[in-house]
Amino acid sequence: MSLDLAGLAPKIAHLAERAAAAILDVYDSDFAVEHKDDRSPLTAADLASHHLIVEGLGALTPDLPVLSEESAGISWEARSRWSRYWLVDPLDGTREFVKRNGEFTVNIALIEDHVPILSVVQQPVGGELAAAWRGGGAWLGKPGEKAQRVKTRKRASPLVVAGSRSHASERETELLARTALSRLPARADEDRPLSVVDVCTGSGNVALAMAAADSRIRVLGIDISEEAIELADANARHLDLAGRARFLVRDLFAGLDEQVDRHSLDLITCNPPYITSANLAHLPSETRDHEPRLAFDGGAFGLDVISRVVAESPHWLRPGAALCFEVGAANGKFFAGRVGRNDRYESVEPIANEEGVVRVIVATTRA
Repeated sequence: MSLDLAGLAPKIAHLAERAAAAILDVYDSDFAVEHKDDRSPLTAADLASHHLIVEGLGALTPDLPVLSEESAGISWEARSRWSRYWLVDPLDGTREFVKRNGEFTVNIALIEDHVPILSVVQQPVGGELAAAWRGGGAWLGKPGEKAQRVKTRKRASPLVVAGSRSHASERETELLARTALSRLPARADEDRPLSVVDVCTGSGNVALAMAAADSRIRVLGIDISEEAIELADANARHLDLAGRARFLVRDLFAGLDEQVDRHSLDLITCNPPYITSANLAHLPSETRDHEPRLAFDGGAFGLDVISRVVAESPHWLRPGAALCFEVGAANGKFFAGRVGRNDRYESVEPIANEEGVVRVIVATTRA
């Protein structure tokens, strides 16, 4: 079935605008917040937008299936047979919606053979709408203005990376990235890529900073969160670094042997969850109530994730290579002592920030 993408695009844009209006009706009211199984929030706005879009797409293209974030009961067996379908996030940024900061969108895309061929992104607050389709380019429209064609630009310097404001700890992340780069080995063979794995990569800030710093660095970022990996992938494409950095959903090192050989890595970095379970209740409410628990919860003593990383990293690092990881402000010396008792590491170096607080630890394996 042939589709007139240029003719379909304005109809999808109008549908996105109708969904945005439904979202704003809820936004301006006192709304309740529920939580899905993964602890991500769900509101009446998500559902209103979902139903409106699904019904609208059904009327426009009755032969095409629709996969929405709020859809349920569509098995992978059924979806795997789709060659063309609509992919919808009826309210992308529910956490930001709940915070009422206006930073959320309506996303609709037409997928063909795993590639988007038409897409619309609408911002309910502000009214901006971006649309693109195969053969038609990309366009950005603002209320009261004629849509303008979007053109690419050269990579920004310094690099611009999208990330969650609720996970912001920029100075510590920068300290981790700078420290990690300084621990990469000198290369006798300039043609050999340097192999790095970034564990708990999140939106890919550390991984992409390293990939951008040296064209010979190849980074694999892994995270248990599918949402985080999707954002990291998008950041890599935006920065033209997809050839140097790739991202996979993994529970730490599980299944890593499908990607890299043991004792082959030049560096492992990690920014793990290190807040104790008991202290999660003391986090700011905007973080505690609207961010996934797994992003912060380090277990009863804040050691669950990093203990596994410390124990397993020597199996993957080259002899004499380093593990660099971030620690909580009150735990630096304790972690350094704990890692120092692991005889698989030859040296352990605590790295302090500008205030003299240990926030990064470098553990080097035996040569």
